[in-house]
Amino acid sequence: METHDLTAMFLALGVLLAAARGLGELARRCKQPEVLGEILAGIILGPTIMGVLAPGLMAALFPTEGPAATALTGLTTLGITLFLLVAGLEVDLPTTRQHGKVAFGIGLWGMLVPFALGFGVALSAPGLLEQQPRVSPVVVALFFGTALSISALPVIARVLMDLNIYRTRVGAVTIGAAFGDNLFGTIMFATILGVMGAPAQTGWWIGARVLVTLGFAAVMLTVVRGSVHRALPWIETHMSRSSGVLGFALCLTLLGAALSEALGVHAILGAFLVGVVVGDSTHFREQTRAAILHFVSAFFAPLFFATIGLRVNFARSFDWPLVLVVLALATAGKLVGCGLSARASGWTGRESAAIGFAMNARGAMEILFGLLGYQHGIISERMLVALIVMAIATSMMSGPAMQRLLRLERPRRVADYQGVTVFLQPLRALSREGAIRELAQAAGTVAGIEANALEAPLLSSEFAFPSPVASGVAVVAAEVPGLTAPLVGVGVPGGAIDFGASAEPADLLFIVLRSRSASSWQDKILADLARNLMDVRVRERVLAGSGWRDFLSRLKS
Repeated sequence: METHDLTAMFLALGVLLAAARGLGELARRCKQPEVLGEILAGIILGPTIMGVLAPGLMAALFPTEGPAATALTGLTTLGITLFLLVAGLEVDLPTTRQHGKVAFGIGLWGMLVPFALGFGVALSAPGLLEQQPRVSPVVVALFFGTALSISALPVIARVLMDLNIYRTRVGAVTIGAAFGDNLFGTIMFATILGVMGAPAQTGWWIGARVLVTLGFAAVMLTVVRGSVHRALPWIETHMSRSSGVLGFALCLTLLGAALSEALGVHAILGAFLVGVVVGDSTHFREQTRAAILHFVSAFFAPLFFATIGLRVNFARSFDWPLVLVVLALATAGKLVGCGLSARASGWTGRESAAIGFAMNARGAMEILFGLLGYQHGIISERMLVALIVMAIATSMMSGPAMQRLLRLERPRRVADYQGVTVFLQPLRALSREGAIRELAQAAGTVAGIEANALEAPLLSSEFAFPSPVASGVAVVAAEVPGLTAPLVGVGVPGGAIDFGASAEPADLLFIVLRSRSASSWQDKILADLARNLMDVRVRERVLAGSGWRDFLSRLKS
């Protein structure tokens, strides 16, 4: 590559990544999926907006041909592969087996009903779904049915955790069903892409591709899975514990993708199954899983989703009737399939509908599969836009729908608190009273309230000698008359402080001040602290914080 090609490539990557990360973070802060902001970045920089307002600038930043364009295409292809690795790591085979018939039944009917609905509509009304010429109607119908049947495991898990029901009966069965849905859905989709490569799509070749795909999946989930489980302890012993396993997982992913592509099966299946078999091993550490997730989420995933906006003109291809039809078919299929299966298994009507809405979340997996279908010429640009809108809409509706159906109140989280806060490190005081006074004075200064008005309630509160929410953590809470908004203070003592009721001296102190009407808010904040700080690793990260924003960042990570 020449100097100007390298310059163009780095400039395109830098601008695209900055826009995708920035808008993705903005979407997250607005309680929306990050992928929404990442796609929006591509829409702004692509033909939809910049292509109309400044076509010359768009052509200079993102050339459609030449070495820079080839490099960007290669990086996004690598991003797809690594994204499927992460999706595979999320599949928990023991959890799928643990919840047995109920989860299997919900997952199975949650795939069969939308698949049958999509397949039937695509065959009976090909014009309605913008069927592409020169593509077999059966292949289009198989693709559309599969696209409607897939759920987004990461979105479902996030919704369940946000609603604090991940470890409840509803959460456990929903996750078990979603694991199976992702596994079999990805195999089905890879089979369809393999069929697209079959000469003339004859019956013999289609049958052969299906058998190759199923055989490859079976070998990966049995022989390779056992070999990986035996290899990981040796790698941890003879190589760097973290980087050795990380490098092994990434190398195996690329080799798995290459092998599946060479067999005529799409590379996504090899990457996904490597994620499944590596993540299933008890020797695979959570820290390595988190490192891969952060690596892919920070660089490759934003680039991939942003490039969708560079390739598609959303304004030109947005078709309201088509979007509504796709959204209605997708939602009806999941609600009927999962909901009726759950109802038949003895769940209440509200619980069954809530499970249906959870499984209805499509998220990034739907967008990924839609783009691959578009690249293979199976669907039109209008259909791709409809699938993207459907994926985002179903992901956004799942949480609120579950919350209303299960009559849940969304839990308060310290990490989401935007009110008056103070963070002191280190606290100069070494006694209980002194530490409380020091934090109260700092909180009063920030909030514009006299320190005495905060100190007295804290020192006389029934919580002045608290049972800590976790070992080494103490919380002092009090009601302050006339306080308009809650105050939260965090202090890290220079030395551990004895609070009397602690099993051990506290090295992390919280003060929580609220009005009489905010007692439920206080209970939820304390519950969130307990959930997070019971983990020793989280406490160690938090103690190393250097300010409120850094504290929140470490609490979330």
